[in-house]
Amino acid sequence: MRAEVRYALERLQVNYVERPLNLVCPGTGSANRVFAAAWAEPLAATEWIVVLDSDTVFLDEPELPADADVAVRPADTKGSATSGPDDPFEDYWQQLADLQSVALDRLPYVQTTDGWRASVPPTTAGS
Repeated sequence: MRAEVRYALERLQVNYVERPLNLVCPGTGSANRVFAAAWAEPLAATEWIVVLDSDTVFLDEPELPADADVAVRPADTKGSATSGPDDPFEDYWQQLADLQSVALDRLPYVQTTDGWRASVPPTTAGS
């Protein structure tokens, strides 16, 4: 890391750590944030841990629900989520639901930003 970048991070009181945390699936870059959050959680002195995409910008302080354990934003596109029984990904999600003994119809549906009505999985990270 360049010295001026490290200095700027120090001025912002950023604790920069470079450490190999994703040893399970290193070929899946979008998983890195999950491993980083799991590593940081026991070290955090705050009530919340926020994990963001690198292209995320806040224009105002987010209002998070006080009684929730997690907050997510629907993806822009349906992607590999299912939109119902006629969807090509329905069988895949049915198999995942079966693995957890959860009825697939218990998953809530959300509206993606491009107008699809899809089950919750379009909150994926980087896929």
